[in-house]
Amino acid sequence: MANPAALLLITVNVVLPVLLIASVGFIARRALGIDPRPITRLTLYVMIPVLLFNSLLTTKMGGDEIARIAIYAILLTAVLVAVGFGMARALRLSRSEASGITLSVAFVNAANYGLPVNLFAFGQEGFDRAVIFAAFAAMLTFSVALFVAARGRLAWRQALLPVVQIPVVWAGVAAGLIRVSGVEVPDIAQRTIALLSQGTVPIIILLLGMQVANMNAKRLGTPAFAAIGVRLFLSPILGLGLVALLQPDPLTAKVLVLASAMPTAVNVALLAAEFDAEPELVSSVVLITTILSIATVPGWVAFLQNL
Repeated sequence: MANPAALLLITVNVVLPVLLIASVGFIARRALGIDPRPITRLTLYVMIPVLLFNSLLTTKMGGDEIARIAIYAILLTAVLVAVGFGMARALRLSRSEASGITLSVAFVNAANYGLPVNLFAFGQEGFDRAVIFAAFAAMLTFSVALFVAARGRLAWRQALLPVVQIPVVWAGVAAGLIRVSGVEVPDIAQRTIALLSQGTVPIIILLLGMQVANMNAKRLGTPAFAAIGVRLFLSPILGLGLVALLQPDPLTAKVLVLASAMPTAVNVALLAAEFDAEPELVSSVVLITTILSIATVPGWVAFLQNL
């Protein structure tokens, strides 16, 4: 167990920089009335795909390690979806509440929050691993989460369409093909991609602040508290079990468990609103898990750094 001084140091060095930048986004939206939707689209369709493309081209990880990250993301999401629906049945929740609580527990804020925290906690090598996890998390959010939110209101082809349309999928495919083929990317293209990718982290943190600026906690009852507990505590514990099963390298294991301890993804609140899957419940969990993560994330960082 880390002592209070160590936890304070981790909070200052790892979490506080993220919160300070996010607070700038929060204030900017409140004071200037900035609409985060165009920035969200820019992030999803340009910045994160470029970041993934650059990370896959420059990382020293082998294909087997990338495959382990993908399997981990899929297994963690599957287990948490099952936990979410199991909680809903135990609490005798309605169909829409079951969707809302499952969205709240199963999908993590792997990009806006997880990327910078992993960068500050584990450096560039950890960040590269977190980028790959975030890419798979984005694919799962716009496929599995969409199914959970819609709960039978969309045909499977309609639900699959957003996954195909997300450029992060194609950025990963393109980078993989380039690595396998051994094709050399021209220097000017490499420099352009690297420079653009360097702007991703500050933009996604600013966006986090903008996205939570208009959220409030209106649905704080037993389902919300149960979801908060699963998201911040059970999820990383499940992550420890999964890395023991999959046996990735030690740094990858730490990054994956820390990514699993992140708050609920902001994007699932948008899906909940779109499909009327208890948006107030989901927004409440997003907001509260983000706030409480100021205390929980440093604890997980301290634990993982000492492994």
